[in-house]
Amino acid sequence: MQVQVLNVLLLIAGIGGMLFTAGFDFFKKGVPHFGLFQFAGFVISAIVSIAGLRTIGVLRSKAWDCLLLLVYLAGILVMGLRPMHGGMAASRGMFQDLGFSFRDVAINIIGFVPLGYLMMSWMPPADRFHRKSSALFLCLAGCTGLSLLIESLQFYIPGRSSSALDVFFNGLGAFGGSLYWLFEKKLSRRGGRGLGPRQIPDS
Repeated sequence: MQVQVLNVLLLIAGIGGMLFTAGFDFFKKGVPHFGLFQFAGFVISAIVSIAGLRTIGVLRSKAWDCLLLLVYLAGILVMGLRPMHGGMAASRGMFQDLGFSFRDVAINIIGFVPLGYLMMSWMPPADRFHRKSSALFLCLAGCTGLSLLIESLQFYIPGRSSSALDVFFNGLGAFGGSLYWLFEKKLSRRGGRGLGPRQIPDS
């Protein structure tokens, strides 16, 4: 019952967030506008809505995981490939910008934690150790490959720079999200075993 209430609250919050971000400028200025911040808020609200719908038996869990993954990928691509206003193209070589701040490090790590989690949840079941290792490797390869693609394209985008450190921290975040998924799966299996019928030893 508590899970159902939580799902309903997530659904209401997500839909309300989408409506708010889509119509904020219209209600504030009387002019419809859908800029970058509105898009980011809309994507986050959409993810919250899909998370609330995930346990409802309309589609399989894998379908919801795939939908969440696509929405999150769209948000990462838009945020990662947007030009920075008032900036010029990077003068350093590709992947040669080694400057960073703690804020950028936090954003790069936290931004890829959900991606690693969703990538692992979307993959086929990994029950055995070697299957878990393969799924983890594929997840990290996919997330790191996406980060390499974004950083390569950022070299040609005005105001952006290409950094190998961003790729590293993105991969670190994806690794953390993948490990959390494996940890959550392990806990759910332990809980499921505890709910099974009690075995009585033979006398």
